[in-house]
Parts: sequence; C-alpha cells; structure tokens
Amino acid sequence: MIFMSNSYYGNETAGIIAYSNWKGKKLKEPPENLCIFMKNIGFQEICWGITGCFTQKSKEKEEAGECQKLGQTLSSTMNLSVNPCDDFYEFVCGAANYPTGNYWSEVFGKDLRELVEVMQNYKPETSNQKVAVEVFKKCVDDKNGDLDKFMADFWNDEKNDLTTLLIEATKLNLAHNGLFKFLLYPVEVNGIRRTQIFIYLKEFNGDVITFEEAERLIKFMNLTEFAYQLLPQEYRRHGALNEVISVHRSVLGLEEKIRIRGIGEIRKDLHEAWKNELNAHFEPSHKSAKCLLKALKVFPATFGMILINKSHFIHKNIEKADEVFEKIRTIAGEIISENEWIEEPIKEMMFEKLEKVKKFIGIPEVHQNQTALDFMYNRVSAKKSLEDQSYLELLRNVMHMNIEESFLRWLHFEPITYTNSPFRQNANYNILSHGITVSTFFLKYPFIDVNLPEWSEIASHAFVVAHEVSHMFGPVFNYIDAHFNSVNFTHAFETTYNTSRDCLIEQYGTFKYPGFDVYLNGSNTVRENFADILASKIIYRLFEEYKATEKNPQLLPSLSDYNLEQQFFMRAAQTWCENELNEEAIRIYEKDTHSAGMFRVRGMTMNSQRFAEAFGCPVGSPMNPQDKCEIF
Repeated sequence: MIFMSNSYYGNETAGIIAYSNWKGKKLKEPPENLCIFMKNIGFQEICWGITGCFTQKSKEKEEAGECQKLGQTLSSTMNLSVNPCDDFYEFVCGAANYPTGNYWSEVFGKDLRELVEVMQNYKPETSNQKVAVEVFKKCVDDKNGDLDKFMADFWNDEKNDLTTLLIEATKLNLAHNGLFKFLLYPVEVNGIRRTQIFIYLKEFNGDVITFEEAERLIKFMNLTEFAYQLLPQEYRRHGALNEVISVHRSVLGLEEKIRIRGIGEIRKDLHEAWKNELNAHFEPSHKSAKCLLKALKVFPATFGMILINKSHFIHKNIEKADEVFEKIRTIAGEIISENEWIEEPIKEMMFEKLEKVKKFIGIPEVHQNQTALDFMYNRVSAKKSLEDQSYLELLRNVMHMNIEESFLRWLHFEPITYTNSPFRQNANYNILSHGITVSTFFLKYPFIDVNLPEWSEIASHAFVVAHEVSHMFGPVFNYIDAHFNSVNFTHAFETTYNTSRDCLIEQYGTFKYPGFDVYLNGSNTVRENFADILASKIIYRLFEEYKATEKNPQLLPSLSDYNLEQQFFMRAAQTWCENELNEEAIRIYEKDTHSAGMFRVRGMTMNSQRFAEAFGCPVGSPMNPQDKCEIF
C-alpha cells in the first residue's frame, strides 16, 4: 500500500543528516566553485534549486539545463562495465553513492532546510497557523514545562490506574509504547455507514469482539472511561459506544500478561518508555529540524499549505498530476477490459473501483479550508491561552483534538482533517476510504517539472500513481469492492489470478542480497511486487501514447548514446537507486513488504518484453528469461 518504506528510504534521520550537512557550512547559498566541484564528483543535486547554481538566462536554456541536470544525475550512478541485459539495476545504479543512502533523502533534507528558514520569522495569518507556529517555537525555545510535573498530573503511584495512563498516552500519541493501539476504521455494509474504533495489540488481524463483550472481559482498565475521554461529546453514551467500538481479540491476552508481571511492573515500563520519548523532543542537536518534524506530524494540513503557498509551481504541477491520474485510470480500465479470462461481473466490479476511487493530490481543496481549520484549532485555546500553555500542554491538547476530528471524519466519511505530511516520501492507496493520496513530494523536481520532457515524468511520477492504482487489483485488496464489501470470485478466476501471484512469489523468492546468504521473501513482498509489475505495464502504454503524439521528443543530453526507449527504462530504474546495502538495511528490508530497489528494478525488467526489445536482450539472458510472470 505504501509506495516507499519509511524505515529505510527517506527517513527522518537521513533528512536531518542532509539538513545538518548543509547547515554546518553556515552559508546562505553555496559558492559556484563548490557546486562545480560537487557536480564533478556526482553530487550535483546538493546544489540544485539553490539560487546562483546553474542559473539559465532564457526559457530554452533553462529547459536544457533541467534535462542536463537529470541526465547528469543518471549518468553519475551508472556502472558502464555491466551489460544491461545481465543486470539492469547494476547498470543504472551500480555507482550510486549518496551521502544519506539515496537521492530521496537529499531532497527531503533540502525541503526541511527551506521550511525551517521560513518558520524562523513566519507571521501566522490564521488561527490554525498561529497554533502550529506556537508549538514549533515553544519546542525550539525550550518552553516545555517541567516534564516530571507534567507526568505527575496524570501519573499517580498511589493507585494502579492504567485507564488514566492509557488515556493520556493516547492523547500524546504515546500509545504505541504502551499496551495497545487505537485505530479508526470506517465500515460500509449494505449501504449503511458507520465508524468503528478498533483497540488492538500488535498486528491488526484476526477476530474482533464487541465493545460490550470486551467491557465484560477486560479487567485491567475501565474501557468505558477510556472511550468517554477520547471520543467527541455526542458519542459519550454507552449505547453509542456499542455501535462504534470493537476490540481486537488479542487485547484479551493482556490479562494474562498483566497477571504474570503485575500492574506495578507494567507501569514502570510505561513510565520509562514515555519519559524517554518525551525527552527526545528536547534534545539540543538539530533542534529546529527536530521541532519542525514534530510539528509537521501534528499539523500536516497547515504546514502543507504554507509549503504550497511559497512554492507557486506546485499549483501547476497539481493540475498536471490530476491529468496524469485520469489517463492512468483510463488505461487501467482498458487493460482489465482486454483480459477475456475475467468474467463480466468481476470486470464490472473492477470498473466501479476505478470509477469511484478518490484522489487526494498534494493538499486537496477540501483540506485548504482555512475557516474549517481555524474552527478546529480555536478549541486548543478555549480553556487556556496559547501563551500560557507549555509545549507539552499544547501537544497534548492538539493531539486529543486530532483524535476527535479523525473520528468525526471517518464517521461521516468526510475528509475533515488531513493526515499526510507534505514531506512524506510516499503515496498510498487506502482501502478504508477507497482513496489514493499523492503527497507534494512527488509534485516537484525530479518527478514532475514544467522543464522536463513528459516521458521522464511518465517514468517517475506516473509510476508512483499507477503503482497505487494497481493496488486496487492486487493480492488482498482485490477481494474488497468499492463499498468495502468482500467479493467472492469464481474458481476459474481465482485459478488464473493465483497463478500470476504464485509466479511472482516464486520468482522474487530467488533474488539474493549480494554479499549475504539472505533471499528476498517473495510471499511477504508479493502485494508490492504485483503493483510494480502492473504499474510498469500501465506507464509503458502511457509512454506509447506520448510517442504517438510527440514528433520531436527531447532526450537527456548527457545520455546521447541511448535512444528514447532506453532512456525511458533507465529513468524508471533510477528512481530506485540506493547505496550498497549493509546488514542493517537488509534487516529492515526483511521486515518490510517492499522489495529493495535492486529487486524492484530486476523484477520489473525481467517481466517486460518491451524492455528486452529496447536493449536487444537475447532470450535466456538474466533480464530476458524464457518464462515471465504475466499480470493481466
């Protein structure tokens, strides 16, 4: 579902490293000779987008400059000693050497630097901006309040009261260090909409029980009080709680855990974990960057609008991205229609999913309603002024309000709040809301830009969107229709469909991490691999449409030895370039549902006849095997 793993790619630590690498130089902008030096050693992207570096004097030159930059980035990572038919990933990415592991983190660090500078002297214009700026500045200025006193307000060592602790932990978004998690879950069955809150332990799977049954069985806390303190006022009735709350059965296992260890020991663990997490807010190292990252998580819509308003080009790119989305929707429908093995009722279900899927590109218009945002955040200062609240008090009040608003949003199936950070390096298909979100990260260079050739945007930005569209028809999600109802498929459909799925599991399971005796888990990653293969099929059709209408396509000048078809595949592969994986990175990938970049590239090219034709790969070569996995 998630396009890019947050564990390795684009993580906050890498972003802060990129931020500090630049900030440590204490330069307002890099001198030209530094840019030239970085360009020559393959790190020209560090200078991109900074005033004074590679500036062009005319639109024509600017376009050539953008193409030149992109081509130089691609050529700087290539290993020309490798035959593309033997290992296309190594051919495109074999010389990658990024300071933070991958190019995406460098882009993230640049975004973070720019917004930190904006926020230093930002004058808020609306109530929601005022609250957001106040949280950021109180964090930076160490106006945190006394941590021990703050915790003492809800931590009573005289009583074994886990209920109050878990209420406060949830308000502070600390529950993941506690006993269970709190998940809002919209349900629409037979035309009736309702929102359920699932309280669950560890992974969300298996059976759930009703609130009434959970209330009878769970003894370690007062479940009713927990719900009363978190839900909006109008739902603090026992009857309403029975309608909207379910509990994951695994929570019942906590009774045994608490009985064995004792509430006292559990409380000690919680106290230590929460205090450590709260202390992490106040570390002096890279204070501004860390405080901004905390604020971004709490105020994604507010900071998203600040970012968009200062970047006028994003508005045009949103329009372009919307057009790309519609083209992908059409092509996906054509591919489904052409597959005669899919029975008509199943096709109709798939067409309806395509027709009704919601798109949230950048900051959707509904989330730009400043009046609605102001109404929400005015409640934060209803009982105590912003100036009189410590950072921790503000954080708790805002988090609690966000929980209430999220509940109302799901209950009415309305996107009242926006929860996707504008800096987040991912797109996702949400099966619950049947919507696809594309963050602003993918609405700028190098994914989409007015000065880049359209085929480059198809190979990068369009792939992101097509990947998420493909998830609707991949393993697991294919069994849910547009109304979140389960679908029963015929035996004939499942046989053909599962043959494709099992082919991917077996094929990807043969991929081995170089230098390690570790193989990729084909079963664990099949959902993402399926989406990659179908997405590559979709964007190639979009690429063919482009070729049919563009009589004089612009090539990347640094790669003049390669034709348009070859540059297209190289650009698509470059998205996944990363440094050589170490043991820690492999350990993280082993737990991820996404394959490492090298395996994503190899899987997509091995199963593409168009790629084999573009590079003249003989049948039986590593990148053009005799047997390919066919998806739709």
